[in-house]
Amino acid sequence: MEGIEALSTIERLKILKSISIGCTSQSDFEEYLEKYSGELSTDEARRRVDGLLLEDEFLLLCKIMRCCDSISGLEQGLSIQNHYKTPDYLASFNLHNSIYDSKRKLKKLNAFVEVKTTNNIETKKIGAGFLKKYSAYAENFGVPLLIASRLKLNEQQQWWILQTQAQFESYGRKASVGSLSNCISHIAFNDYFITATQDVYVDLSFSSSPNESNIIDPLNGYLNCVHVRTENLSIKLDKKTLAFNLFLDCFAQEKVSTEKKGNAVTETRVIRFMQGQLLSDMLLRANFSVLDSSGLKYSSASRLLALVESGKASILYREYFEKSLDFFNTNEMLFMITKVGDDVSNNKIISSVINEG
Repeated sequence: MEGIEALSTIERLKILKSISIGCTSQSDFEEYLEKYSGELSTDEARRRVDGLLLEDEFLLLCKIMRCCDSISGLEQGLSIQNHYKTPDYLASFNLHNSIYDSKRKLKKLNAFVEVKTTNNIETKKIGAGFLKKYSAYAENFGVPLLIASRLKLNEQQQWWILQTQAQFESYGRKASVGSLSNCISHIAFNDYFITATQDVYVDLSFSSSPNESNIIDPLNGYLNCVHVRTENLSIKLDKKTLAFNLFLDCFAQEKVSTEKKGNAVTETRVIRFMQGQLLSDMLLRANFSVLDSSGLKYSSASRLLALVESGKASILYREYFEKSLDFFNTNEMLFMITKVGDDVSNNKIISSVINEG
């Protein structure tokens, strides 16, 4: 591995990223960081590797939302023209099923995608000259440039915002939570909010042994029974439908009571009326909450995709939540789909993308 020391910083970071996917713990990875960070400090190398890993989260998002016919990573190799900078992905978005384009004006959107991530609710402003290099690269191929920004609302919620170059520039060359309804993401992803139509109570029964499932709560034990109820309805999840509780777990739940009898625990929680969660965010969180074959939570999208590629893991697609919605709404509508933005604004966005193309 001595040859790593002769490589450029970006090449070292790519290798460190690959190593991190194979490490079973952060402490294992720290040894490699300290040895191969080069001129970067360990903290800076760790931060930049985390950024490379988060780029794969966008790839995972496109996969589970089924919004792309194809998406390919582009290597940041030698650029013959110095005024070019290579974006992260080339993607072909399929908009045939978008609920925002009933007239099917925009059936497909081919674009280069540059990915930016942050641990805040707003990304840092990109310099005009820096953005121009990405734009020049895209213009050379006659393909539009999109900016994908991963925002962190809190420890549970991360939103992905996808903007055209014009939208990105109109927001000061950055992305924020407030730009969600005025960008292309919900149209390209066919994304929407899922909203509780009333207070939904969830009674969860746990035991010390896996009688009905291997789903385990670190505090209460194995999940064996789930009752979902409202004032007029009661639904019991059996062994075949217990996995639908993963859908409920993507909502913020307020704990109402806890009852213990021997080794059994029953906990009651409530999903409050009008709480809404973004489908794309719910799906990402649901995939990360599934245990891998080693009994460990997926540490990153990169690790999850690597395990899927090797046949050692599976992922949940949007159809899983669509089936969950149908199940919980069988006798009474407990959850409804709420569109992002209004029809007038969305039609303007679609028209602008067509004109820019």
